[in-house]
Amino acid sequence: MLQNKLHSASRHEGPWPNISVWHGTADRTIDIANSQAIIDQWRGVHRVDDPASDLIKGHEHLVWKDESGRDAIEFYRIAGMGHGTPLNVESGYGSSGAYMLNVGISSTEVMA
Repeated sequence: MLQNKLHSASRHEGPWPNISVWHGTADRTIDIANSQAIIDQWRGVHRVDDPASDLIKGHEHLVWKDESGRDAIEFYRIAGMGHGTPLNVESGYGSSGAYMLNVGISSTEVMA
């Protein structure tokens, strides 16, 4: 498992990085199970339980908080998006193209 490999590869004792996973509901290239596998691996590292859920710009958003209350893992399920990076070109960041998909929310903008 990921957490075992991390602990054996590093003597790091501080907080692990927060993780942001994005997946389009219409993605036919990468199976949604991959997103869940990433989340499950990092849940063990961060020692988190059940997520809180809400909608961000109409898209499902799940957040797992660590023991200190910090957002440790988040998952965005982008309704109707295929395989690519979600953009909101109306915000002025980026332009649509192959695998750069204007879906009204920008992963780069949200994470920054």
